[in-house]
Amino acid sequence: MTYQVLIQPTAFQDIENTYRWMCDNFDAETANQWYYDLQDEIASLQLFPKRCP
Repeated sequence: MTYQVLIQPTAFQDIENTYRWMCDNFDAETANQWYYDLQDEIASLQLFPKRCP
């Protein structure tokens, strides 16, 4: 069974702010990798929603 994962507007804004901060303080490659890893983790909640209560 898969679940729908909803990202609240404040969480989306936090993700966007963090990405921009990482671009400014590290580099775009690091920021992109962080973002892709985050997307994978969020997607994994569709199958395992209780792993991050």
